Amino acid sequence: MNVRRFLRWRIVLPAVLVLAVAFVFFDQEFMSYHGSTSLTWTRPDATESGVPISNIAGYTIHCWGDAGRHTLTIRIDDPSITEYEIDRLPPGRYQCAVTAFTEDGSESALSNFVARTVE
Repeated sequence: MNVRRFLRWRIVLPAVLVLAVAFVFFDQEFMSYHGSTSLTWTRPDATESGVPISNIAGYTIHCWGDAGRHTLTIRIDDPSITEYEIDRLPPGRYQCAVTAFTEDGSESALSNFVARTVE
């Protein structure tokens, strides 16, 4: 039984190390980018159907990159914040939108998209 455990760890451990090294490399690569963009929005005061909103808990920023894939999500847990600077972005073109969420977890539809180019 000890031999089986040894063999299992001998197979699993190198795979874990490869993933850890890949994660560190990716993280350093991402951290080396210096591009940024800022977004501003207006706090909604009513739903699309006109019902007043009083319990906004925050916002979520969603951005899609050049290839149309979801690139990043940023959650802001402070409803008084209506602008945000996204930094350490790699060069490229981004489409971003914001959603609002309430204290009970409901989330709005996406806002209008804005296009940003980071150089």
